[in-house]
Amino acid sequence: MNNTLFNQFAKQFFEAFLTPLGEVKLNLEVPAQPCVIQTLFVPFSESSTYSEILGNTSNEDETKSKNPEDQLSRQLLRGLLSQFGEFKTNVEIPTEPYYINIWFAPASQPPANPEALGVLNRIATTPCLIEPFCDELTEDDVQDCMAKLLRKQSQFQRQLNIEDEDALEEQLPKLWVLAPSVSEDVPDGFNATLSDEWFEGIYFLAPFLRSVIIAIDELPQIQETLLLRILGKGATQRQAIYEASALPKEDPRRSTILRLLATWKMGLKASAEIDREDRELLMILSDIPCEDV
Repeated sequence: MNNTLFNQFAKQFFEAFLTPLGEVKLNLEVPAQPCVIQTLFVPFSESSTYSEILGNTSNEDETKSKNPEDQLSRQLLRGLLSQFGEFKTNVEIPTEPYYINIWFAPASQPPANPEALGVLNRIATTPCLIEPFCDELTEDDVQDCMAKLLRKQSQFQRQLNIEDEDALEEQLPKLWVLAPSVSEDVPDGFNATLSDEWFEGIYFLAPFLRSVIIAIDELPQIQETLLLRILGKGATQRQAIYEASALPKEDPRRSTILRLLATWKMGLKASAEIDREDRELLMILSDIPCEDV
């Protein structure tokens, strides 16, 4: 699938449906932050792999610390580990800005009747990062998204401290990662579990990680999941598109979905880089009457 066109559609999709509920920002930059590792050990056999990082040691005395206990622990660790590998302190790790695909912050007074948005409305109850993928989710994808979340949480907490506000748990942002499918080893690897309060296909990582993975192809085919299933693939997406086109014409979801799909369709037709999945999507959209798409 053409990743660029999918990303454009997904961002426009969330912007259209979430803007009435709060503030939406696309491609939000989270600035780079200095990162210093207090102590780092690398076996001699791995030194070449980490040579760039090992070269970023601070010029300060490596065992010097304002805290005598920290200084003692560093000296002890150096004595124990230096015979087996490189032992460094105050190692500076270069960082780059992160870009959040979709950032959402709920309005202080959300609309009175948002139930039609289903699961999306429940997602929009807290500040959050939304990261949609057009291919099967991998371990690296989740880790990259969690790095964005941690950076944003750190920025968020600093802002709260500056404004003398309590960093309440409900104020910290969450991460929602959406993918058309998720292999079994990804939820297992992150110890993610289903919740009785949510639908099948929605996996929650450990509470302190504040992260959720949504496997779109595992969601039940009900109205509450319709919007998210539009972002799926194959049969899942086809069914969701047909359901959307069958909504009453006065339903605002119908006009919004079909308008966005029409834009995606035009992009696919104009693109020279489409694959089998893109052609299948074009066929699905062609099955909908011209006046709809």
